[in-house]
Amino acid sequence: MIVAGWLLAGTASVASAGGWAATTLDEMPAPVPGEPVEVGFTIRQHGVHPVDVGEEVAIEISAAGEGAEPEVFPATQQGLTGHYRAEVVFPRAGDYTWLVRQGMFGPRELGSITVAAPPAAGGSYRYSPVIRYGLPVLAGILAAVALGDVVVGRRRRRLATA
Repeated sequence: MIVAGWLLAGTASVASAGGWAATTLDEMPAPVPGEPVEVGFTIRQHGVHPVDVGEEVAIEISAAGEGAEPEVFPATQQGLTGHYRAEVVFPRAGDYTWLVRQGMFGPRELGSITVAAPPAAGGSYRYSPVIRYGLPVLAGILAAVALGDVVVGRRRRRLATA
């Protein structure tokens, strides 16, 4: 009976023994629909000590409001202890929920992310106020200086010939 108790205690999950981890994301560029974006992150046991999980580490994304299956992007350990990278592709613009599969520590939700549609090609371009108003003013000033130079030059020639 005591042996059975020890066997059960030995097979208890890491989570029930107080083992948990937090994931912090590296800074990343804004994702573009259909293009891979590199997502770097660090897994810290008890939110403090970086730890290499060594198994089933991945980023999982799910499109919000759809019954579609989540997409999983495996991560590989790179660099310092506990640091991983995954190449993630958000298939289209919209809202997504995502999480990190932290191996033995289980999944850790990252919240939601909105992927914006890329700007339309050939769209309208708004000039900055400096270009829009400053260049015409500068052109006017240069024209006035040139005209003044012409007028002064004529006066000098008249005075020189008189």
